[in-house]
Amino acid sequence: FLHSPLSLNARIEDDEWGGRKATAQWSVPGTVSSSPNGADVTVTFAAPGNYVAEVTVTDSEFTVTESISITVQPRPFDTWRGTRFSGLELQDPQVSGPWSDPDRDGIPTFHEYFFDTDPKRLDSASPFTIEHYEGRLRVSWTQLLAVPDAVVKPEMAFRIDDLWFHAPELFKMSETPLPGGKLKTVTMTTAE
Repeated sequence: FLHSPLSLNARIEDDEWGGRKATAQWSVPGTVSSSPNGADVTVTFAAPGNYVAEVTVTDSEFTVTESISITVQPRPFDTWRGTRFSGLELQDPQVSGPWSDPDRDGIPTFHEYFFDTDPKRLDSASPFTIEHYEGRLRVSWTQLLAVPDAVVKPEMAFRIDDLWFHAPELFKMSETPLPGGKLKTVTMTTAE
């Protein structure tokens, strides 16, 4: 996403024949910053668009260049914030930052985005419905239909103070799009 660091990694397989060791050099036009160059580099883009990154690997005798296409788009959370906060509020991370809570309802702004609730209106109810269903735990919530900058990763533990772990086979997830095409209901049930 725009203004977010992107790690580029080149995997080099080198036989070091003749004592020559291969090195890599990235070329990424349009970046505003990057970490030291080599097989691994971190870049940040200042403008949305399509970019081509090239990595050149050489051992002084042989040279290979490969390229990849990168599409950079505004982070959806930032676009959403722009519709919910004034220009002055957007400049203050205590008001509109991802972990701010301007309405003091205990729900951070990024979660308000995820659940499509109003970050300036006190929400007294939890966004989750939690129930015991057919001998299993079932949790449901309504969220934006597409949230490419957030990942739901359920975890479980045998006791609240025990180790928590994630494994996809532990949960059954289902999604139901809601009328209007903007939201969906997600239901997660512990596996049998």
